[in-house]
Amino acid sequence: MVEPTRAPSSGAAAIRWLALFLVPFVVLVVRHWSWAPSTSAGDYAQYLLHAQAIAEGRPYSATGYIYNPAAGLIGPPTLPPGLPLTLAPLVAIGGVHTPLVRLLMIVSVVAFAVLSAWRLARDMEPWQAALGSAIAAYAVEASLASVAPISDPGFAVFVWATILAVDTDGAWTWRRVFGVTALGFAAVLYRVAGIALVPALFLYALLERRRLGIRPFIPATLWSSAGLIGFAAGIVRLPFTERFGNAVLDPAEHLDTFARQYRVALFDAELYPFPSAWNSANDAYHLVASLFVLLGLVILFR
Repeated sequence: MVEPTRAPSSGAAAIRWLALFLVPFVVLVVRHWSWAPSTSAGDYAQYLLHAQAIAEGRPYSATGYIYNPAAGLIGPPTLPPGLPLTLAPLVAIGGVHTPLVRLLMIVSVVAFAVLSAWRLARDMEPWQAALGSAIAAYAVEASLASVAPISDPGFAVFVWATILAVDTDGAWTWRRVFGVTALGFAAVLYRVAGIALVPALFLYALLERRRLGIRPFIPATLWSSAGLIGFAAGIVRLPFTERFGNAVLDPAEHLDTFARQYRVALFDAELYPFPSAWNSANDAYHLVASLFVLLGLVILFR
């Protein structure tokens, strides 16, 4: 048995710290409460239209959205059903403008922070785990997570829940196998990126084969089998497949695009502590903060 790096109570201690460190997040949520979605946003509307179709008993794709491959980046013909299935009961109760939708987004971000802090507390001081998760929650809300329904917070909840269910001491009972399988399916239903859980769990199961037996292989096998069957039957369709082909033919252009996108994403996660007029100050801050992020990654992975 591999002993945890810290006592199980460290997770509870991290949550107590988190209640304090989430105060700035709560302040930002209150400030955003009366805000409307950006005019450039569109995914949230498609999620709501899918949820409305479910609530009204219409076909899932009957949203009125006209898809054109020539403008595929506007959005795929249909979005994954995880978030719409969650939104459908809320829409059925209060319509697409119900404040319950906003409350769902807030609860999802808080749940993500709780789960991540609980797991991180196994490898660092509880207050450090709580502070890191609280900063992440604040950064997510700074991107207006509560203003419109998006799948990212719920996806983060199910990914971290899967991590916690897998990376826990004890035998792999059938109950645990079922729980991990269900959580992984939920993550993929929220975002296709959840398929990364398949190779991750296969590798974990392979490395822990002697200690844990073959049961950790079962969820990953079920995930991959369901995906392959669904893909072959035409039920599962990967979005933006035409761009994958273009990326193979012209990798340099797409690598440059990805580099710029991830750089912006990193800076957004580090936040912008100075006014927009002080670009040089924000640039200097991001340079120093990125060095600390790199140092933290090295320490964490070691």
